Amino acid sequence: MRVPAGSERFTDAPFPADGVLKHIGLARGREGQRIGMVVVEKSMPASAPKVFDVISEPTTYPQWLTGAKRIRRVDNDFPRPASEFEHEVGAGPITVKDTTEVEEVRPDHMLEMIVRARPFLVARVKFEVFAENDHSSRLRLSETPIGFYRFFAVLINPFIKARNTRSINRLADGCPFMATDEDGGHATHSQESTSKSRSTRSGALAACQQGARSGQRLLDHLARSAAFANERLAEGGPPRPHVDGRLPPAREGDALRSRAHP
Repeated sequence: MRVPAGSERFTDAPFPADGVLKHIGLARGREGQRIGMVVVEKSMPASAPKVFDVISEPTTYPQWLTGAKRIRRVDNDFPRPASEFEHEVGAGPITVKDTTEVEEVRPDHMLEMIVRARPFLVARVKFEVFAENDHSSRLRLSETPIGFYRFFAVLINPFIKARNTRSINRLADGCPFMATDEDGGHATHSQESTSKSRSTRSGALAACQQGARSGQRLLDHLARSAAFANERLAEGGPPRPHVDGRLPPAREGDALRSRAHP
């Protein structure tokens, strides 16, 4: 069921118990920034307008945004305020279908959205792009759990930071739409330049795909580990991974359950 735009805004209301909120990571820090907000940033090898074109095009997200599996539909007027896209996110066999809605946009500079992956998370996500020169810029990605989920920010935020750091690294270092031409970003028409550009895009695409596979393997492993731990707890025993920390294969898990229930 769709949550109307702005229904999460109540989460920004001030609270009197500032000391308690600061302890659990929800109070406001310097310059109005929430202590519970996760901020990562990185220099991008492309101009600010080009970077903004990428982050405001949801169909690119599965190529660089860790956990984004598929974009199912995008409103024709995206990224106008109140426009949205439907997505499928998750790790391994665990996937969630939900929506992301635009709250505010400033062309070539800022895009703020409410991202929903219920029942696991609802968060306010802000992309900010700052020009460094004609051919490079800096991307800042901020994310804050909101609503009910802000009370778990201390537990959620380390995972958010790891995911977002991996995402912007993949965007900057591997994805082909961030590659620039050797002449400073201006298109050339010579056969040699065209060949070099194609080779650069092919190498960048391979690097991006490799980064995506690496991130997905990490998420799959975490999902399998959590599922195995839940099974062990349901059987009345503590989780027992391999001595090297890896999840046992399915047949070994079956053997453990057989010994526990002869």
